[in-house]
Amino acid sequence: MYVLTSNLQIGNVNFDSVHSVEIERSIHQLGDKATIMIPVTSLLTQAGETSTLVETAKQFKVGDRVIVELGYDKDNKKEFVGYVKSINLRTPIEIVCEDEFYQLRKKSTTLSGKTTLVDIVSKLGLTAGRVEGLSLRNFVCENMTYFEIISKLAQDYGLLMWFDLEGKFNATSIGKVVGETVKYALRENVINDNSLQYRKKEDVKLKVDAICDKKDGTEIKATIGDDGGAYETIYFYNVEDESELKTLAEQELQKRSYDGYDGEIETFLQPYCRPCDIAEITDKTYTDRSGSYLITGVRTTFGSGGGRRNVTIGIKN
Repeated sequence: MYVLTSNLQIGNVNFDSVHSVEIERSIHQLGDKATIMIPVTSLLTQAGETSTLVETAKQFKVGDRVIVELGYDKDNKKEFVGYVKSINLRTPIEIVCEDEFYQLRKKSTTLSGKTTLVDIVSKLGLTAGRVEGLSLRNFVCENMTYFEIISKLAQDYGLLMWFDLEGKFNATSIGKVVGETVKYALRENVINDNSLQYRKKEDVKLKVDAICDKKDGTEIKATIGDDGGAYETIYFYNVEDESELKTLAEQELQKRSYDGYDGEIETFLQPYCRPCDIAEITDKTYTDRSGSYLITGVRTTFGSGGGRRNVTIGIKN
């Protein structure tokens, strides 16, 4: 029998029990978020000291570093790293946390002129993971917070931006960062697949607007696909001309038009997974439906009701 276990660190305090935790991680949102619910009083352990019954709210403050590890039978995995964003004095106490994006809200700067995405990441003092080699036209930010600058980059250039659990900053297109393969068997290690739908390629109607910002600062566009269905804007970088852009857009359209699954699955805490991992889904009843998909989001819940993950899948790999 598996026993739920946890280890949480907030500031310089560690504790191994919690009322509940909910963590939201997605490549489509700026910043991972965690909500931790803990009792008003708790046995807390500080480094080198014995456990003491204390008023929980007095032990933490906004800005404290947070690390959350969850699992079974002390085999805990790192699920969240960030900072306390707010403390709500209710029963139980609610601690709202945000990942490294929290730090970006506290600093501001001014940028202008021709630059590159790599240079901006360096100027903001971020540790780069996978960062697109993108040249930017006259990029102007007047006394904006680091968070506002990142938000503007994401919006203007269609980039997905996130911090991984090691604190590395990623800024790239979907599918260019691929993690581990996670195996899911429907009706075996998948608790609920009611939100998972199987679709046929011929039933998918999709129209794509392809946009590219060239190195010289000019913009080119191409539109392909069918009217009357879903609509998506896809950004490309350093493409030479409209003909090449249309070819790349057609390739992306084909990636999104497939026989396969769409939606999400609910699982236990194991197998462990993260956004950008690959979900390998099999079904013994419908063997022809097996396939691999990019995991775009994971919502993890932990508490007296058990540990669960809602895993959102994206395009077929």
